[in-house]
Amino acid sequence: MFRETERLVAEHALRGVNWTRTGIAEAQLVVAARRLQGTLEWLDGHPDRARTWWQRSLHGAEEVGARYDMAMTNLEIGRRTGVVERLDRAEALFAELGSSFDIEQTRLARATALIGIGSASR
Repeated sequence: MFRETERLVAEHALRGVNWTRTGIAEAQLVVAARRLQGTLEWLDGHPDRARTWWQRSLHGAEEVGARYDMAMTNLEIGRRTGVVERLDRAEALFAELGSSFDIEQTRLARATALIGIGSASR
């Protein structure tokens, strides 16, 4: 039930986005919804779809200058896939933003990825 509710929220947020008329707050919600959709696809066993949604999230974040959202999407990709380069990028962005809590979360995810306990089995 939880996943279905999250999927419906994400689908609603993703419909008909016009970046030229969308305010920054709304654009950031869409970027977050795309990240969430990627995570849902990953959890449902569709890694290629997940990567597509995460790329859309990163592209949208770059377009509107949403650096925190860009960092969060890189963190999510790194957590799920175990790609340390994504975690490095997330940490660098969080450091630029001065987000110490997120830096620690990223370092924990990196440690997990390096010892192979992550969910990178897909």
